[in-house]
Amino acid sequence: MPPRRQSSRIASAALAKSKAESQSAIATTLKRPAPTTNRTSPARKKKKTTSASPATKFTTPKKKSIIQPSKVTPSPITSKETSESEKSSNAESPSIFSPANQKKQKSHPVDKDIECYYSYDPNSDFTVVKNENEIWYDVVLNQCNITGSSNNNKYYRIQMLKHNATSRYFVWLKWGRVGEASTGRDLKGPFLTEEAALPTFEKKYKDKTGNKFDAETFVPKKGKYVPLEIDNDVEVNEDAFLHNKGADSKDNVEYLPSKLVPVTKELVDVLFSKEMRNEALTSFNLDLKRLPLGVPSQQQIQRGISILNIIDDKLSGSDISDSYNELSSQFYTAIPHSFGRSRPPSINNAEHLQKRYDMCNILLDMFATNETINNIEKGKKETKKVPCPADSYYDSMKAHLDVIDKKSKEFKMIKTYFEKTKGHDRMKLFDVWSVDRHGEEERYKEFECVENRRLLWHGTNIAVVAPIITSGLRIMPHSGGRVGSGIYLASMQEKSAWYTS
Repeated sequence: MPPRRQSSRIASAALAKSKAESQSAIATTLKRPAPTTNRTSPARKKKKTTSASPATKFTTPKKKSIIQPSKVTPSPITSKETSESEKSSNAESPSIFSPANQKKQKSHPVDKDIECYYSYDPNSDFTVVKNENEIWYDVVLNQCNITGSSNNNKYYRIQMLKHNATSRYFVWLKWGRVGEASTGRDLKGPFLTEEAALPTFEKKYKDKTGNKFDAETFVPKKGKYVPLEIDNDVEVNEDAFLHNKGADSKDNVEYLPSKLVPVTKELVDVLFSKEMRNEALTSFNLDLKRLPLGVPSQQQIQRGISILNIIDDKLSGSDISDSYNELSSQFYTAIPHSFGRSRPPSINNAEHLQKRYDMCNILLDMFATNETINNIEKGKKETKKVPCPADSYYDSMKAHLDVIDKKSKEFKMIKTYFEKTKGHDRMKLFDVWSVDRHGEEERYKEFECVENRRLLWHGTNIAVVAPIITSGLRIMPHSGGRVGSGIYLASMQEKSAWYTS
């Protein structure tokens, strides 16, 4: 890919109804689905002339909507919605995952570090044990505490393992600071039976958490660890951010030639690239490759969002007794972050809060994107000749992207708008696409009578562009901003550039 398009920075132009028409009714670069609950209101009519700023008038494109990548730098705005009913108005901790209520998963992997300290192959020598109720004896515990002068950010793992060759049982223990190699490990056993190993497993769990392993409800204890819900059906490897187990195909496959024009193929490759996703997460101190705890489940991420909601209430003036450091400790416990030896920062202002909201919502959107990727990877097993990956990713977005001819009036108009409102000369417009999401033409016919429109910019994190193309821009309760929740747009490209990444 040419260097100029390797940049993961992105901004987008948008068409929107005027604020006088409706503060929440916004049509964007990516045409949104028909109005539904928690969605933006009706959209725009096409082919209208309107002003994008007091000094300049532009004719809206005849194409659908426009997304334009350029070399700019910002932060995320669009992401998964969070239900208002999830928002807590007091300092009670959100419900914490209990191993007794774990969802059924295909398998639990043996901790790989066991091979570093003992002459065992974790993949063939051991299996993780589960009881007759389908409960796996495998827990990942985490504890973050930044109250007072504390700087705790540590994990503890406990597994009951069966040695396949001898049918003996062991209890594997590992602990350390999040983001670093384990500083301690122990393999207790052998035990003749599962029943003989169970007291050692349960005692260690209770010592570390203050709760019984089989308790239906987990009650957090001061100074103790809490269990995390890990999605063991996915794992982190060097080839992908999230990788479905069983999605690999060892057979050689032949990719068919791409049907996409080169510049669109390059765009799709960037939107679905592992480098882009890893870069986005690393910017939030959430480098999954460095975390020994596995991939937090979507439910675990929602627990983190619930804690952020409490912090939001406190910032808004609600009477919440927990300090910001206490609440921040709960959040970093729910969603492990790698800060090295540095003290995790307190989430005590709107800017820090919004950054963590953005991280959670981008991570949730990445789950959706990676589900698409993994489904495509699974398809490789069915045939030797498979479509070009970029074509499969493109089809998964259920939208039609057309590159705008650089000689067209449409492109020249957008380029003029870009040049007149950009922040500095280093910014450059390379390509413009029109985006037609499947089914929206029909859904928006009833809004063709709306005439008051402006051509505006919207900046967002590149990690969520693919989900936006698929689902449209969405308003989440905690989208931030100076005037509350909503989709933010600007008449200056320079302004929107600050919200891209």
